[in-house]
Amino acid sequence: NINKVGSISKDSLTLSGSSRLLPPHPVGGGKSFSFIIADVEPFIISDCSVSQKDQTLKFIDHVDGNGLSAYPPCDGFVHARMPLNDMLPHLSLANIKRIASIHGIKTTTRTTLPHLVTQFASHDCVACNLFVSVFVAVDSRNQKAKQHMKTVYQAKLSNKPPIDLVSHGNTTVPVITQDLPIPVPCATSSGHSPESKQIHPFPPPALTAQLAESFYTECSRGSWLCCLW
Repeated sequence: NINKVGSISKDSLTLSGSSRLLPPHPVGGGKSFSFIIADVEPFIISDCSVSQKDQTLKFIDHVDGNGLSAYPPCDGFVHARMPLNDMLPHLSLANIKRIASIHGIKTTTRTTLPHLVTQFASHDCVACNLFVSVFVAVDSRNQKAKQHMKTVYQAKLSNKPPIDLVSHGNTTVPVITQDLPIPVPCATSSGHSPESKQIHPFPPPALTAQLAESFYTECSRGSWLCCLW
């Protein structure tokens, strides 16, 4: 049951004329619609085992008693009878229009969020007592940042080779137990690795028939190699 709480400023959406005002800090906003647990907790009607330090509540649905069966608390869902005039300013316009249709408030394509909030400020119907808002616990921004840093740290650790401590007398020496990759030789100025250079053994092997034929051919041509011979 929502009591009449007075007028609403169109710009700030701040309730006036009542002792129940919107919290001084936003309880949600943006596209995530995350609510601070402390702002929803007074209206929770289901078992709630969420951490106020590490989690926030994200709006999921607005359903009646039958619809709640699709959101069991054991799966992390939270049921709350949060006053609509406190909750709606922090939801998307699409969600507000859907809730408005449940409560019999007509909307058009030109209906604005401030206008809808004004309609709910003095609204009271049967659905107000039958329908409940559903939230789900999600990690807060700080918790997500901590989890990301932990993931990065573990990834760096997994890339390091395992090290065991091996005792040598009175000294304990860390030893890498994983085979390290064989380093690839650097290329020389000619663009070839040292292993690619042909090594000429000494003394040279015996003269083959093919090499001898090549030698005689060069000599018949008056090659300078024959002079060396």
